[in-house]
Amino acid sequence: MLSTVKKKTVVFSFSKKHGFTLVEIIVACAVVIALFAGAVFIGHNLLENGRYNKAKTDIATIDTAVRQYFFDTGNPVDNLETLTKKNGEYGPWLDTDMLKDPWNQDYFYTYYGSGIYYVLSYGANKELDSNPSNIPDCVQGDDIGICSIYSGQNIIRYSDGKEILYNK
Repeated sequence: MLSTVKKKTVVFSFSKKHGFTLVEIIVACAVVIALFAGAVFIGHNLLENGRYNKAKTDIATIDTAVRQYFFDTGNPVDNLETLTKKNGEYGPWLDTDMLKDPWNQDYFYTYYGSGIYYVLSYGANKELDSNPSNIPDCVQGDDIGICSIYSGQNIIRYSDGKEILYNK
């Protein structure tokens, strides 16, 4: 007797589709874009805060250099580039890289005479919003700066609308 072996045939069914639908892909892309936009927004704010804080620190350093120059030489500073050069046995008081603010603009400096000088950064809008002759409100808008007045034995500094009194 001959036996026959029955072969089993396996049939693969392709009736069930695998993969993502167009709606699922669009939703996933929207989530990724929203996360990326949030990260860019937060990163931009952190960068701007860092620039603002660096400008405040730079202005305080420049203010100290201006006062030290006056103490060392007995003369007021004509311009900020003066602080980057040696003057006799004194100086330099600043590095040349300190002359630019975080927005790559030159720091604004002016000396009014009688011990009054003004140092500021134009800020993010790169425009002068302040009125240097309007003391004590000499720093306005998005400008970051300081107005110093040598008054007898005291130095009165106006920064962001606040009066700060220092003793020499």
